[in-house]
This record gives sequence, structure tokens and C-alpha cells, in this order.
Amino acid sequence: MPSCSTFSTMSKSAASPSSTICLPAPTLRHACQAWVKFMPIRTNACRVVFEETETSGYLEWPILEGRGEWRQSMFARVGWAAHQLEQALDMHAPPIMIDLATAAPESTSALQKKYQGRLNFCVPRNRISFPRALLSRPLPRHDPHLYEIILKSAMTEMELFGQKESPLSRIANEVASNLSQGASALPLISARLGMSQRAVQRLLEKEGTSFRKLSEEVRRAAAERYLRSTELPMKEIAFLLGFSELSTFSRAVKTWFGVSPRKVRQASAGSPRHPAGTQHTEKTGQHGRR
Repeated sequence: MPSCSTFSTMSKSAASPSSTICLPAPTLRHACQAWVKFMPIRTNACRVVFEETETSGYLEWPILEGRGEWRQSMFARVGWAAHQLEQALDMHAPPIMIDLATAAPESTSALQKKYQGRLNFCVPRNRISFPRALLSRPLPRHDPHLYEIILKSAMTEMELFGQKESPLSRIANEVASNLSQGASALPLISARLGMSQRAVQRLLEKEGTSFRKLSEEVRRAAAERYLRSTELPMKEIAFLLGFSELSTFSRAVKTWFGVSPRKVRQASAGSPRHPAGTQHTEKTGQHGRR
């Protein structure tokens, strides 16, 4: 049976299965996979993606367009996630790196003090990264019985959630999440949603739109946000939107707004902007971009 200490620790977080599933999981890998799978139960205002490379693991929160102001909530969300990792690993400050696509808060937070030197602001992504070796480490609060109970509860809630979530919202979320990978074409998005291409098209037709129109709306909103709210270089913005060529991006912006990307940025020069981070060094692959 679960120990009292396990329940005591869990009671400090939200009560949904997506919030409590990390602690009794066998390993951090199991916890991350379950976290991603069941996050929609907790909220549909954000998504979380889990990836592994040869050396690292990543939890990333793609910015979803059309969901309102996200900066303040994202800082709180990533801070909450870092706390969940601390509890799961039973470590005061595990070896994680935190990237936030927001400016640093005016007042220094407890999160900044704890992860000083390992927290980067004003970068293109909201992400927590950690050594891949941590993923296989057995978690100290692993409880097979409790984990099975939470998994069953989460599956039940997911079935109910799937019946309530707007199909248009699901499709838009998937498009927004895959912009920078250049993977927002109908066949790939349909596969990720577990639907046929025709089924996706029918749903969009029912909503009075099409896949092409929806994709353009998501891309246009992202372009406006990057141009007006950040000082990221134009090449970086083009990459984040899935364009392989800067010239193609510039033509798209002129079509959307009637002026060049530079003029869109200049028009909002009086608004507060967030400088581009200097620590973003990922390679910008071109496969699949237009």
C-alpha cells in the first residue's frame, strides 16, 4: 500500500492524475511519458512534449497561438514542473537546465535563486532539459500499486476529455506544436491525431474552414507575435515558423500584413519587447520546410 509520506507529498500538488503520476512511477522516463499523455486532463491551454536524444531528455511546452497571454502562466507552469521533478527524483536541485521564452520577472523568484546560472530567459522555447542518464534512474517513491491506480484513473478521465475537447482546438494545437519542425502538412498532422486525412478535412469543413486556412492562421499569429513581441533575428523567426528560406518568410509576411517583416516590427517599436537570448545554439535543420 502507498506510504503516508507519499500521500503527504502528493497532497501539495494538484489532485488530477496528470499531477500525481510522476511520484509513484518506476522511472523518470515512465513519469515523463505519462505526464505528456495525460496533460490534456489538467489543461487544454498548453501542451507538453517529451523527447530524448543520445545525451539528453527534454520536456518542452510549445507556444500555442490564439490562447491569450502566456508568458506569466508559462513561468509558473515550468516552475511547477521543475518542482515535480525535484519531488520525483528526491533532489533539492536536480541537474536540469530551464529555458523560458519570457523576460525575467522584475523580482527575483525562488526558482531563479535555486537554479541561478541554469535558467535562461528570452530564448525561443519553453523547455526543461536534463541528462539522459536520469531517465532510467529508479524513482525513490515508486509504488506499483498506486501507479496502477492512478494510470487507470487517468485513462478514464482521458476518455471523458476526448469527448469534450473541440476537434478544431486539437487540430490547431497540433499544427502550432509542429511549426518549427516543418511537419504541419495534413498527412503528418492527421497521423499524429490518429485520424484519417479525410476525417480531419471533414471536421474542418464542419467548422467553416480548411486545413490550409487553419495552418495559415496559426502561422500568421505566430509571425505577428515573434515580430511584435521579441527581437529575435528574422532568420530565427523564419525557422521557428517552418520556412526554409528567409525570402519565403518575407513574402508570406507581406501577404499577411501588407508590409515587410521589418516594418511590422518597427510599427510596434513603442511596445515592450523581449530581447533574443544569446544561449540558443541549436542547429536549424531544413528537412520538410517550405
